[in-house]
Amino acid sequence: IQRSSLKYQRGDCDLGIGGCDSCDLGGKGSLPLDCYSGCDIFHSDRKNRKRDLWILASVILILILLAYYFVGRQVDLVDIRLKEGVEETSDRSLGKLFNTQLPDYKINFILDNGKTSTNTLRNTSAKSWISLKPKGSLYLSNIKEMTIVDKEITKSIKLESFSLPSKSGEGEKFEYTIRKKWDFF
Repeated sequence: IQRSSLKYQRGDCDLGIGGCDSCDLGGKGSLPLDCYSGCDIFHSDRKNRKRDLWILASVILILILLAYYFVGRQVDLVDIRLKEGVEETSDRSLGKLFNTQLPDYKINFILDNGKTSTNTLRNTSAKSWISLKPKGSLYLSNIKEMTIVDKEITKSIKLESFSLPSKSGEGEKFEYTIRKKWDFF
């Protein structure tokens, strides 16, 4: 085994793995099998490595875009807050009985393909931001109407509605922000 990468400029190479003393990189016809596995394959891999990295990077990018399209765009949380100067509703009669007069906030959604809602935050104040999590998966682009309600035992009191809500906005009583699962896009 020779210890130089090129000897006498005729194509002799040693990869340190043995097997070929004089690989002629120009012609493959008379080379022993050891030379193909050592010198020739090493040089052809170097040429294709850049192309393979571009293919791998492209596949990863496509997978990230697909994951974002199907998962990352889903609504993760809806934050709501009462606007300054707006009084919070109270559960007068039933609330006095159970000593819980703050509302039980919930958001109902009318979508292109049905209805869904969020969890209910019981006996909560919306004077500072509160977060409600949607049940199931939904996309901002599918929401036709978003209604903030005070959920009571027998019925829900509509507090405010937003038609075709954007990522954030405000009405007469509430401000809201809709957060996606991957909100950095």
